[in-house]
Amino acid sequence: MNWYSCDTTLDLIEFIRLYDLHGTIFSVAYLRNLENAMDKRYVGELQLEWYKALAGLLSFLGLWLIIWGPLFIFSGASPFLTQNPISFASLDIYVANSVTEFQIYSQRSYNVRPMTSDMMNPSGMNRNILSLNKPNQQNQYVTFLNTSNSNYAVPRGLFKDSREGGLFNRIRYVWQISRQYPPGFEDILLKSAQVLNSTAQQSLESAMDSSRRSSTSERSKHPFNLGEVFQDSISCGRKECLLNTNYMHTLQGSIVNSNDGTVFYILNIDCPANDYDLVVENIVTSSGVATGIFADDSFSLGGLYITVVFVVGNILRSAMKGISQKIIFTEMEDVSVPVFLCSSIIKARRVENYYVEHQLYLHLIQLFRRPDQLYELTTKSKSVDTMTEPRLNGPWLNANLSKDSGHPNFREWNESKAKLDKLD
Repeated sequence: MNWYSCDTTLDLIEFIRLYDLHGTIFSVAYLRNLENAMDKRYVGELQLEWYKALAGLLSFLGLWLIIWGPLFIFSGASPFLTQNPISFASLDIYVANSVTEFQIYSQRSYNVRPMTSDMMNPSGMNRNILSLNKPNQQNQYVTFLNTSNSNYAVPRGLFKDSREGGLFNRIRYVWQISRQYPPGFEDILLKSAQVLNSTAQQSLESAMDSSRRSSTSERSKHPFNLGEVFQDSISCGRKECLLNTNYMHTLQGSIVNSNDGTVFYILNIDCPANDYDLVVENIVTSSGVATGIFADDSFSLGGLYITVVFVVGNILRSAMKGISQKIIFTEMEDVSVPVFLCSSIIKARRVENYYVEHQLYLHLIQLFRRPDQLYELTTKSKSVDTMTEPRLNGPWLNANLSKDSGHPNFREWNESKAKLDKLD
């Protein structure tokens, strides 16, 4: 836009080249002034430890964070994760054979409580396999009553007709888990099915047969045992919940015939079937979830690497690439001539002396095309043996150290010089 809005004899490429040279020259001038004012470095002097720590160690740590930082952000120990405990759970249980399926249990529960240390691995239960000590993980117990919220009146005819499809050989579970995060995945539906072994099928059929033959006017209970078919542990991540297949418990219960002729089921896990006070429980482990910008679906590990690691890598590569080939520009000692030419080109354009503008530009280009002439015009010609003279580009001469009493190596240099004088 600058080239478009001003009158000039330079074409677009020449204009860009001029301002690139102008920026490089002024950067070198700033570095030379900074070195002359602050950096008193002598030939043979070791680098300071604090400088090595800043320039070396911190650079290494910075690169390490750039490479491994994205992985840490998406790990379970990330400080950007928020605990995401569940607040509600429901459980529905069905039994089925090849012909029919009917529901025997339904519970909705807000009885969710954090697991205490004594619950992590009680005697008789191996809960070490559940990994309950991960960072930002919330471990909770969900307790369901052993009877449904409303009694399911199962017609006695269903028991009678169930024999037409054979024994009930499958049990199916449906959980609904509710939590706060992330948006769109607050409610998770989880399904599972288990095949009953022959012993469990016979136990359930025996209880059903006993219930069918019992009196319709008397209350009675008919126990059954389905074996280890209840997956007691659920692990919830950011967008899904999974059942831990390596942690199973025995599911047992009773068919209860009420005085009014209805039939309902009592269920519990790893407990006597005739105990009304026992319940069905689930352990739910909820991993921490990202919130804010990190919760966005577009914010992923791959995207973070592309936008951060690749961008920073390209910047570093651009800064370091060909650094040795820039010595002829970056190591100029005196940039007064190139600065004068660049400033004069701009001034000539402002006063609309376009002939001079073009001539000075060509002279500037000719200067940078001739390394010998560039060296001659950008190198100081005076000696720098005195501390009052601005130094050349590079370390101070060692002879000047004897005049710098404030330098840390001043005393050491004088002592070594005195020893050499004695030897002479």
